[in-house]
Amino acid sequence: VLVTIVNFDFKKIFGFPVWFQGKYTEFDSEWYETLGFSLAISMFMNIVGVGAFPLLEMGYLASRRCFARCKVDQLTQAELNDIYDGYDVALGAKYAYILSTFYIALTYASGMPIMLLI
Repeated sequence: VLVTIVNFDFKKIFGFPVWFQGKYTEFDSEWYETLGFSLAISMFMNIVGVGAFPLLEMGYLASRRCFARCKVDQLTQAELNDIYDGYDVALGAKYAYILSTFYIALTYASGMPIMLLI
């Protein structure tokens, strides 16, 4: 939303002061080619980047557990507890991220239907 506010020419539309002089006065094809494309790519990369790290961590923990099963006689109980103990999930941060992504996608979905797929 900040990208839209910064790049819109509110002075021409509403007569706001000088600091609201952007390049665009409406959502035209040039806006979609520059700002819309970069917004869609950044949303896609945010989803892939944030979603990939928990999957990689789950794969790492699963491989540690598999190797621990092979040498269970050599490990102490504290080491086994450490291996089989899960990781803390920051639910507040994850919900905030999901909701912000959802509402940004819905805000721009009327002009960019690809945002509904993101």
